Amino acid sequence: MLAARLDRQIEAGTCAVVTPALAAHVQRITSRAEREKLAGALRVTRCAPSGTVVFQVPVHAAAVCGAAEWIDELIARLSGPSAVAARGMARLRILLADGSGPLYRPGPGTLTAALRGVLAAL
Repeated sequence: MLAARLDRQIEAGTCAVVTPALAAHVQRITSRAEREKLAGALRVTRCAPSGTVVFQVPVHAAAVCGAAEWIDELIARLSGPSAVAARGMARLRILLADGSGPLYRPGPGTLTAALRGVLAAL
């Protein structure tokens, strides 16, 4: 999928040449509409009862509960008036889409650390 590939390039900082497709993608992922869409996804994730399938893969409820403060801060940042950086938005989109990542699976990478990284990149 082109959007996922562009997200990975933006997040990694490996975009040596800005193509029209990349420029359009950056414009789209930093738009108010995309910010509200991702804030909405985080709200649903934050409020879902344990064991609820929010997306295609059930979220790791304990991780979501433990990272609630960071999720709330991220929702506030996305909903606020300040501009956001494409790298942070790409990082968040990757986190939400990665069914094997800390939002969905227990493991060495914690959801709190991932969310802190997103906030720092925004």
